[in-house]
Amino acid sequence: MKHALRNFLLGSERIPSRVEYKFAMLRGEFALIIFSVATFYVVLDWSNNVFAFMPWYGVMFVIGAVVIILNRNGFYGAANLCILLPVNALVYMFADVDQPQGGVYFFFLNASVAGLILFSDHPRATQLAFGFLPIGLGLFARLYDTNLIAPPLRTPEITQINFLANFAIGLLSSIFIVQFVISRNRESERSLIASEQAMIKASEDLKQSEERYSLALKGSRAGIYEWDVARNKVQVSDHWKVLLGYGPGETVHVSLETFLDMVHPDDVQRTSESIQRHMRDHTPYQNEVRLRTKGGVFKWFQDTGIGKTDHQGNLTVVIGSIIDIDERKQAEAKILSQNDLLAKANKELDYFVYSVSHDLRAPLSSILGLTSIYPMAKDDGERQEIIKMVSDRAQVLDAFIREVLDYSRNSRLELTVQRFKLIDVVHEVLYGLKHMDGFSATSIYVEIPTELEIVTDRERSKVVFSNLFANAIHYRDHGKQSFVKINAFADNGHVLMDIEDNGIGIKPEHHQRIFDMFYKAHDHSKGTGLGLYIVRETLQRLKGEIDVRSEYGKGTLFRIRIQSQDVA
Repeated sequence: MKHALRNFLLGSERIPSRVEYKFAMLRGEFALIIFSVATFYVVLDWSNNVFAFMPWYGVMFVIGAVVIILNRNGFYGAANLCILLPVNALVYMFADVDQPQGGVYFFFLNASVAGLILFSDHPRATQLAFGFLPIGLGLFARLYDTNLIAPPLRTPEITQINFLANFAIGLLSSIFIVQFVISRNRESERSLIASEQAMIKASEDLKQSEERYSLALKGSRAGIYEWDVARNKVQVSDHWKVLLGYGPGETVHVSLETFLDMVHPDDVQRTSESIQRHMRDHTPYQNEVRLRTKGGVFKWFQDTGIGKTDHQGNLTVVIGSIIDIDERKQAEAKILSQNDLLAKANKELDYFVYSVSHDLRAPLSSILGLTSIYPMAKDDGERQEIIKMVSDRAQVLDAFIREVLDYSRNSRLELTVQRFKLIDVVHEVLYGLKHMDGFSATSIYVEIPTELEIVTDRERSKVVFSNLFANAIHYRDHGKQSFVKINAFADNGHVLMDIEDNGIGIKPEHHQRIFDMFYKAHDHSKGTGLGLYIVRETLQRLKGEIDVRSEYGKGTLFRIRIQSQDVA
């Protein structure tokens, strides 16, 4: 049945072009729609005793027949005009005498879209003319009554039936047209995908057989150049210009001197020596070089070439190409950077394992020694003293294990971002430190706006605050009335917090190293040297930073900056 319909609309002749075939079928289907609409209205008006439009329905039958005849004989332009011009005229006459409630104006939209599609391969002015023609006719019919044909007498019921019929037919016609556009778009996508796959295969074939092709066409996406050595003049291809940021038609004057001027200063000597060696030995030229693009940015290129000599052995022409390898070089640099980071991480891991084993064994050895002498204690007082020393060692061990866990969680667990009030977390951390030695002897002042909020990882923030607050209390100056001042404020999407104390301070030579793993700035420190390292590493995960200002004997101020992040 599909084959029979195709032969009826297009004839038996084969249409070689897929595009022409689709549009020819569309014209034939438009003719069938005209037949169907005319038939529907003949039946509708006949059943309602309305005969004013019957002659014009006959004209629609004629239009449909003429379109099919022209279409079958290959007169596609004439068929387009036969569809659009008479149909626009008929729709205008019907709209001119139709009440707006009758819905004839729906067909102006169908006529406009049909004009845009049928003339899509014509000049833009023609396409737009047939696209806007129905709009102009619709406005004219609405504003002026020309009464080219006598208006029929219709009851409100018939008017409502006409509206529903016109709406349904207009909607179905629009769906048909949209479906055609979607079908053409899908065909175009399939064609592009097929072209892309063909290009990929061709590129792979070219790469596999590049030794058998001209050296000037080596590789893919190559910019070709030809250097006339005698005249010191270089001809470059359009793609060579594009690779360096120029327009394909832009004039670029290149000589050996101007080329070397484009080379990165660090690559000039090596490039110049490679060119001179090539000219002397006539060996194939190959060089990885950074060239300055038109925008002033340096990019990496693979520059290869081969020379041609005359009968006297003099180099006359060098033909070569440049290939963009900037992404590859950046990837190599990234790998080298990652290798450096991996080496650093391995070194820190070795140091970490050594220090952890040492700091774990020290308190354990003390506890084992104390438990061995406990049975030899002479009285309860001596036993209580031993128990207190065991408890102190156990607390040191517990604090160290908690620091190791903080370090592990920070490096291993993903961020859990949430919104919270900063002052609530600060008070929570201070409450957890109230039993540490020296807390009651230190005056703590908190100046944080109650409404100040931050969006970040709450638990990691507590780790940072706990270490800094505890250090301020632990390293207090026993000869002073100790204080710790904590204040914070918002600053352009960040929260800044200052933790200031009047403790013993830090000597200048330690300022740059106090954030290193297991580094201790004070000889009498009982800590592990992990605290400030964990603070810095945690802040890096929070997209923050820390700075220290300290004067030995007077006190220390740590300033931390934490970025407020978006809640996912």
